[in-house]
Amino acid sequence: MTTEANVAGFEPLYGDPELNDGLIPWDIGGPQPVVEQLVAFGGIRGEVLDPGTGPGYHAIHYASQGFSVTGVDGSPSAIERARRNADRAGVTVDFRVADATRLDGFEGRFDTVVDSAFYHVFLGDEATQTRYTQALHRATRPGARLYMFEFSPHNVNGIQWAAYRRTTSTGCSVQAGGGWITWAPPPTRRASSRGLSTR
Repeated sequence: MTTEANVAGFEPLYGDPELNDGLIPWDIGGPQPVVEQLVAFGGIRGEVLDPGTGPGYHAIHYASQGFSVTGVDGSPSAIERARRNADRAGVTVDFRVADATRLDGFEGRFDTVVDSAFYHVFLGDEATQTRYTQALHRATRPGARLYMFEFSPHNVNGIQWAAYRRTTSTGCSVQAGGGWITWAPPPTRRASSRGLSTR
C-alpha cells in the first residue's frame, strides 16, 4: 500500500488477476458496510481522504454522495483499478499513486480521513505508524475528523488475530504520533470475499 516493501507485496495482488481469480480478500466489489453506515449517519464532511485506497470503492462511495475525494495508494495497479471502478460508477475521484504514510503535497487539505484497513498494515512498525499519523495531521485542516477501522491486536468477541498480536494499542499510537483525540467505537464487522470478520 505505501512503503516500498508494502508496494512490492501488494502490487502483484492488484496487477495480476490470475493470482487470486481477480478478487483480493478485502475487495468485496463495493464499500465496507461500516463505511456506508458512516456516510449514512452524517460522519463525513468537506474534502475526504481515503488512504490506502486499493480498488477505490470507499472513495467512489463518498464521491457518489457528493463529496470531493482523494484516494491515495502506493500501488500503481491499485490506482489503475480504482480509476476503472470510478469510471464504471460514473464519479470523479482524484486517485493518486503516492506514499500515504507521508502525504507530501497534501498539506492542510482534508476535512475527513477514513482509514479502513490501512493503519493495521504497519502494526509492529512504530516508526511508520508515527510517520503516518503525523502526515495525517499535516494533511488535515483544523477540526478534521479521523475514522479508523482496523484489525485489532486485542481479543474482540473471542477472536484474536494471531498475525496482529502486539503489545501496542492502535489508539495510543495514533494519539501520540499525530495529536489526535481518540475515541474507540464498539467492534465492527468487515466483509471480505471470504465472508465476515470481526474488527
